[in-house]
Amino acid sequence: MSDDAPPPVHLDEALEGLAENPALPPEAIRRLFTRRKGLGHVAKRPDLTSDMISEIIALDDHWLTHSLALNRRLPHTFRMTLAEHPDPAIRTAVVVGADRAPYELFERLSNDADPRVRGELAQSDDVPTDLRARLAADPDPKIRATLAAWWTQAPEAVRRHLLTNREDSVRAAACATYYPRLPHPAFPADLLPVLLAAPVTRAGAVRHCALEAGTALRLAEDPDEEVRKELAIHPDLPPRLREMLAEGPSPQVRLRVFARQDPPRPVPQSTPGSWPTPISWTTTHWNVSS
Repeated sequence: MSDDAPPPVHLDEALEGLAENPALPPEAIRRLFTRRKGLGHVAKRPDLTSDMISEIIALDDHWLTHSLALNRRLPHTFRMTLAEHPDPAIRTAVVVGADRAPYELFERLSNDADPRVRGELAQSDDVPTDLRARLAADPDPKIRATLAAWWTQAPEAVRRHLLTNREDSVRAAACATYYPRLPHPAFPADLLPVLLAAPVTRAGAVRHCALEAGTALRLAEDPDEEVRKELAIHPDLPPRLREMLAEGPSPQVRLRVFARQDPPRPVPQSTPGSWPTPISWTTTHWNVSS
């Protein structure tokens, strides 16, 4: 091939694939360290020797070091080294790759000054419980909100702290309609009245509350569509309120009502020359049965 000829179109993809080939000899692995294209997948290899890891760290190429930090087979000594790296993106990657890492690594990272690192710790189930619980008192409300959203099975004392936090965003994350991690949390019964009373937590609390007639009616008339959407799927929703929500202005609420196992009764067909009797919102309001 002429020196002036352009490289093959798929050379980059071929080299990335080669970097993950388990039969690649050590000298070829090292040659890939100095390649300045791609995401440095060679640093994720499980067969890297200590000398190779030291060489990667010394090169201080961002993507190569970032991939090394994500390597779940990285020896603990090198993880501790990368936990002191000046780039917070590298330290954050250490958290992601720290599967079953020793306590001291998580303790070091839990005191990291960068919120990205602490935010990743808040999402990780690998973090020891006592260290993760400290994040419930993190000075950054975004960290507390992340913890509330991701740690759905936190100890009750931690959940209570987050559900009663002074920041609306934290309480909203702790009492949400959706969580990125299953199973969803259960709420202390004594906090439900407070959560239902506050606009930022009302929608998330609906599915956990007992529907007595007055509460159900107030929720059905709530101006927040999210509240009515949650009410529409509540198993104890009274029949008259099902019909009320099915006639309401929100198509999303109506869709949830008709997706129930017990949808509203079908509207009778009108006879020729007559008009169907509309359901009156006011009439529905005052004729709700529990």
